Amino acid sequence: MSAEVATTPAKLIPKSRFGTSVWVDVRLDKFATDRLLQAWGLLDFDVAAGTITDGVHRLQPLFQGLYDAVRERNGLSTQFQADDTRWKVFEVHEGNTGYVWWL
Repeated sequence: MSAEVATTPAKLIPKSRFGTSVWVDVRLDKFATDRLLQAWGLLDFDVAAGTITDGVHRLQPLFQGLYDAVRERNGLSTQFQADDTRWKVFEVHEGNTGYVWWL
């Protein structure tokens, strides 16, 4: 009687050392790669930043359809949202009080 062995799951990036869970962490981390790599380092999971950068570039085609659909849908909207990112500007400017400005 022979034992059946389950096949390994397919990888998002063929021939990659890493499985889906690593790339999910990378995408959820949203570009704070240094922080993520430091956290992984504390777990003795050392990964080069270039490996992550290359992986993100190789994953990009998987998101192209979603990106295109979001752009198309947003183009049909009558309302647009802006990012109210604030900037600390350490410059005295007539008419402004304080150093926090918005773009």
